[in-house]
Amino acid sequence: VEITGLGNESIEALNKVVPLLEFNPLYRGYKVYHESFKRYIYDRCIEEKITISSIQEHIINWLEKRDFYNEPKAYFYLFELYLKTNKLEEILEYAKYDFLVNSVYCGYTTKEIRKEKIFDT
Repeated sequence: VEITGLGNESIEALNKVVPLLEFNPLYRGYKVYHESFKRYIYDRCIEEKITISSIQEHIINWLEKRDFYNEPKAYFYLFELYLKTNKLEEILEYAKYDFLVNSVYCGYTTKEIRKEKIFDT
């Protein structure tokens, strides 16, 4: 809803697919856990000529508006999306001397910090 700006239409659609979603408390969000439904969504995107890159851009824009360190969704997914969309310059904006300090201060574990791949690029 917040990402797409479609309001009630999105809420109505989400209510219909709730049985196919799984809540992930670590990321404070939902994921599609039914493989055939994932495939259906993918096929529909192709039919509707919705590109993965356009979806990624919407998500990146939404995540960039979040507090990176205090919003787990931004912390866990923004770098991954930057890497997938070849936006390496944006990662450098976060790859500063205080990245580790801020991450630890906000309660992220060593494993979670390593997941960010900021050290692998």
